[in-house]
Amino acid sequence: MSKNHRSARLVRILTANLYADRLHLGAFRDLLEDLQPDVAAVQELSYPAAEVLGGFLPHGVLAPEAGYSGRGLALTAPARTETLPMAHRDGLIALLDPPIWPASLEIVNVHMANPIMWPPWRSLRMRSRQLEALKRHISRPRTRIVAGDFNASPVWPAYRHLAARLDDVAVLAARKRGERPSPTWGPIQRGPRVLRIDHVFVEGLLPLDARVVAIPGSDHRGLLVDVGVG
Repeated sequence: MSKNHRSARLVRILTANLYADRLHLGAFRDLLEDLQPDVAAVQELSYPAAEVLGGFLPHGVLAPEAGYSGRGLALTAPARTETLPMAHRDGLIALLDPPIWPASLEIVNVHMANPIMWPPWRSLRMRSRQLEALKRHISRPRTRIVAGDFNASPVWPAYRHLAARLDDVAVLAARKRGERPSPTWGPIQRGPRVLRIDHVFVEGLLPLDARVVAIPGSDHRGLLVDVGVG
């Protein structure tokens, strides 16, 4: 599972919104080779991107679609997978177990509805239902990672509810460096990122590092996180 250059008690996860068919496939393949994640939680997964991702991380579950609802939870080694029923689009769950993985660990990938979809009352209702489903799922304590595109900056209720229950790895890693967490999304693909809406939350794990990485062709930055287990 773990790469030779990393501790066997470390799991590296990449979460990234791939922006559907705008992703630059060759550069994305090179990025995966460079980052060497154990887990990739992706949103807006296209069919071509699923081929690239599955070629690098052959286990887990990929659910590509032609539009913006494709998603995947790709793994470097086998694990059990489940679906988390949610409004609008379901979440994905991977259940990692020894001896293949260094510890028993749940990973959840979610993509919450865009809050500015029209009509706004419908998107807000969907987001509320999504959040309630996620809160119910994480209400029982266990060792877990919850990652994805939450379409929620730290001032939004969805983020605040999750941050009250789980640890935000980007915040803790930036605090150790005396910095602030970097934004992950901007309204212009080639422009600056202005909001932090992609997150990795953990429970029962040791946050070690977090950094944003450019996703070639996407309007999001990816978030690469290392966590200690066991």
